[in-house]
Amino acid sequence: MRSATEKISSYTALCLLGSFLEMLVPKPVPFFRIGLANIPIMLSISTLGFKDYFILLMLKAVASSYISGTIFTYFFLISLSQSMLSGLVMYLLGRTQKKRISYYGISLSGAFTGTIVQIFTASLYMGRGIFMLLTPFLASSFVFALVTAYLAGSFSWITIRDDELSQQAIQYSSKDILIVLGALFSVLSVQMTDNPAILFMLFCVLILLLPIYKRRIRITPYLMLFLISLFSNLIIKRGMVVATVFGFEITADSLALAIERALKLSSTVALSLIYSKMMRAPGLIGKTLSKFFFFEDQLQNTKGSLKERISSALSCPYGEMEGVQMETSIIKAMVPLAICALCFIYSLLR
Repeated sequence: MRSATEKISSYTALCLLGSFLEMLVPKPVPFFRIGLANIPIMLSISTLGFKDYFILLMLKAVASSYISGTIFTYFFLISLSQSMLSGLVMYLLGRTQKKRISYYGISLSGAFTGTIVQIFTASLYMGRGIFMLLTPFLASSFVFALVTAYLAGSFSWITIRDDELSQQAIQYSSKDILIVLGALFSVLSVQMTDNPAILFMLFCVLILLLPIYKRRIRITPYLMLFLISLFSNLIIKRGMVVATVFGFEITADSLALAIERALKLSSTVALSLIYSKMMRAPGLIGKTLSKFFFFEDQLQNTKGSLKERISSALSCPYGEMEGVQMETSIIKAMVPLAICALCFIYSLLR
């Protein structure tokens, strides 16, 4: 069991490296993925049993959301559903048709499945208008899937060692529980606030708080999120027509709903970025994150070709890794909750 656990955490750490590289690439939609994280997934099909592979898929989604700071947002559900379904399709083909299908077939099937799941899951919140993006997304997925398959073949030499990573168990305190509860109640307060003006004010305050919690302020993802929400909700006409842009009618209720959903989602993303920096990861997730930071450090500080640097990272003994959480006080952890709660109460009184 220890051997399987180490393989799962190592493969997931490599998935995180792929996700980390994807975060550096500008994307038209925040939840869109190129697919670099699927390379270790494809490599693991022949080495992991179904149970361990299933755990790997879940861990990949959770750990990736933890790193990106979206674990308390709707994007986590998109990531989880996409990761699970596309991964299961790849595993089924890779196991049952391994003599008839190559990495290219496995990658294409996973990419198409993942894209369809992403669009469908996103439509549950953003509106059915987002289905208009399905065709261009499938086209781009086709190209990226070919690149991912090529890279998977290039990295097929990778082997995961079975060494046990020594890591002390994290002792949780009441502070850790309060941080988790603070995050959940903050998100709930945002979702229950319906006044667009208050939501906009809350979003601006949360954005300004990001540097205090060691997070960068990046406006572009929020802007794209807002535009996608507008587009997907304005497609469905609700209420009276208030404007016409290039022959397209904009209705009042659809515009109001689009703005409200975009502000709620953007505020939730900012909250998730804040709280994920303070939370401590338990068990297998903590071990995976330790390996991810270890691999990342090895790749950055090792010279040579990419293959030599990866080989060095995988063969180097795992050192004791510090916890990835940020030391924080209860007061600092409860500040976002207090702000969200005050905004919710104020919206009720108006």
